[in-house]
Amino acid sequence: MRYTFYMKLRFVEKRHECDTIYSFIFEPQEEMTWEAGQYINYTLSGIPPADADRLFTIASAPSEGHVRLTTFIGESQFKQKLAVLEPGAEVEVDQLGGDFIWQDDPVKKLYIAGGLGITPFRSSIVERANQELPNTVTLLWAGRDEQCPFLEEIAQLADKDDEMTLVRSIGERLNSENIREKVADIEDRLIYIAGSQQFVESIGESLHESGIAKDRIKYDWFDGYIGTLV
Repeated sequence: MRYTFYMKLRFVEKRHECDTIYSFIFEPQEEMTWEAGQYINYTLSGIPPADADRLFTIASAPSEGHVRLTTFIGESQFKQKLAVLEPGAEVEVDQLGGDFIWQDDPVKKLYIAGGLGITPFRSSIVERANQELPNTVTLLWAGRDEQCPFLEEIAQLADKDDEMTLVRSIGERLNSENIREKVADIEDRLIYIAGSQQFVESIGESLHESGIAKDRIKYDWFDGYIGTLV
């Protein structure tokens, strides 16, 4: 679901996370409210309209007070323009939306992230930690360490939270069989999958074929992000 929304953000700084992944930090120019795990559409000036806007998950938690866009720096005109933004530059944002958010119920969650697919989960995990609420989740994170931003931060949060478990998957192609081996109580969990479209669809289909009902699986994929299937 998307909401009527328009605002300008002021660019603050660029932070290198790992490999070719960077975070871009923006300050809202007026009060901004969103839920952890949602996305917005960014529009940059000075490039052709067909390439000027992109949807990104807000990687920061609402309680952090800034908007964080975390992405690979690729060859697109949008990414190249983003990479050279100067502090103080303004960007337009709209189309706030998404239902990839925390469900406040007793059902345990399973987060499955492929590499950069960690961004909506980072937002939710940090928000609950900042609110001193437990993360009753198992996070299954696939991908090489050098392409997994926020790994140290999230590992530290998991160590402090008795309700949260971090499981790393390196060098294997995830499917229903090995996911079930890693998460024995998967049948009792609401499942969220985020990453490239290929990653999300492959895992979602495999889990559904193994007996997981479709209404227990939520999807969030990133257009134009190839990502990984492992």
